[in-house]
Amino acid sequence: MATIDTIADRSAGSALAGKAYFETTTNKFIVYNGSAWIELDSDGVGAVYENRWGASFDGSNDFITSDPNITHASVSSYTMSAWVNPTSFVNGGGVYQMRGGQSATDWTYNNFLRVDSATSASFLHRGSGGYTDCNYTGINLSLNTWYNFTQVWDGTNVKLYLDGALISTTTTTNTASFAGRSGYNIKFDLGRGRGSNSYPCKIDEFAWWDSDKSSSISDIYNSGVPSDLSSLNPSLYLRMGDDSSDSATAGGSISSITDSSGNGNDAVQATASSQPTFKAHALSTASLSFDASGDYLEKTFSSAPCAGAYTIGFWFNTSVNNSYLSLFENSDSLGNYNGGFRVYRFSDGSIRLATANSTGAWAHEAIAHSTSLNTWHYVVITRSAHGVSPEIYLDGVLPSGNTYGTPQTDVISATKLRIGCNQTAYSLTGYMDEVSFFNSELTGSDLTAYLSAARGTHLINDLSLSPTAYYRMGEDDGLTDGQTGISQITDASGNGNHATQATAANQPTASVGPVIYV
Repeated sequence: MATIDTIADRSAGSALAGKAYFETTTNKFIVYNGSAWIELDSDGVGAVYENRWGASFDGSNDFITSDPNITHASVSSYTMSAWVNPTSFVNGGGVYQMRGGQSATDWTYNNFLRVDSATSASFLHRGSGGYTDCNYTGINLSLNTWYNFTQVWDGTNVKLYLDGALISTTTTTNTASFAGRSGYNIKFDLGRGRGSNSYPCKIDEFAWWDSDKSSSISDIYNSGVPSDLSSLNPSLYLRMGDDSSDSATAGGSISSITDSSGNGNDAVQATASSQPTFKAHALSTASLSFDASGDYLEKTFSSAPCAGAYTIGFWFNTSVNNSYLSLFENSDSLGNYNGGFRVYRFSDGSIRLATANSTGAWAHEAIAHSTSLNTWHYVVITRSAHGVSPEIYLDGVLPSGNTYGTPQTDVISATKLRIGCNQTAYSLTGYMDEVSFFNSELTGSDLTAYLSAARGTHLINDLSLSPTAYYRMGEDDGLTDGQTGISQITDASGNGNHATQATAANQPTASVGPVIYV
């Protein structure tokens, strides 16, 4: 009989791959998959670590500061690390800093990261003998690009790492003089350094250790993908919106960020004009691959979900120029569209919506031009009511080439929604991602936000929309690249409208691409 062991902290001791544990410090069931921990949610689906949020600083006066001050009897070494995306280079400006002083405006001792230009970065460590500048001028940085910077003082050497590689080392005898001094405490500022100079950038996953973590640099960088640093036991860990106690919304002002280390060193900014904003990452790289032999997913509703107003949206990518390449449909059974509709790509690249009446007579209600092969395209269809012409948006806009037929007047009665298939001869050969359905017409600011969403934008948290069904095609199911036998995709709307496929021959395959940052 299988047992579930009790463990105080997942970072302590060894774990067996595939074995379940109950973690007493978090009251969570966790499973070790051989390389990472997976938390189990109430549905038994693995809740994989996500990094979906960052903080954007305007370079004028935005910054956040750790609070309360951190008091240490001594600091014989330390490590700072963060993911940084510069939106402009500022010579002499600090991106973030560790400082010690006797008040909120005291800059007596500060240790900070500078990114002066595309070719120059520095880690300045200030101790009892003044500044030690660990400078490097051989890099080639780009604006609006994410980099991992890590700075280490091991007690003897000041070291600067970029994307997991040591790029500069400087020997110093300067100690961290503020450590243990009477009335001196440690504070951290993000978005500024070297006094009150602000820096225009995005910052994510900031961590600080009161120890030398040189041996863990590869774990921190994680081959270019931000990872959960909890197992490395940071003294301060600011995830910029991804902590469950944070309330992140796209573009929302940041008044506080929770310290995910559990030490209570939250970062705050009470002044509204100086608050940075939340920035959503596009991390959706999982999609489903449908073959030409009839792969599809479906959800059966108790009543016709598209009988009145509705909105559907999805991303697709195909290499096939089929005359009736099926993308999305509403029907009762395969090949029977009476009282339903289908969305397909025609051989001229157009996206078409056709609705059948109760006897199977088709009305081609809308045609939008045009799409290319081997390219991701975003399709959104809105309808205010049955019998009114729908609108087809392509890649966020309503094309001027749209044409409209006579709207179908028979009531839509079909109860099934299908992704990737109508008849086998017209099955999708290609990929689908971020499929969502609303049993209402999105209008106004909701429609604007929906149309402008990048691939991977999370409708629930990033846009605060409430779809009836929402299929992220892998992110909520922890799929791996090439995984077969996909019998269910979780409905991320929380409504339980999971899309399924019981027939093995018709089950799609998972496709996971490189990480995308915005």
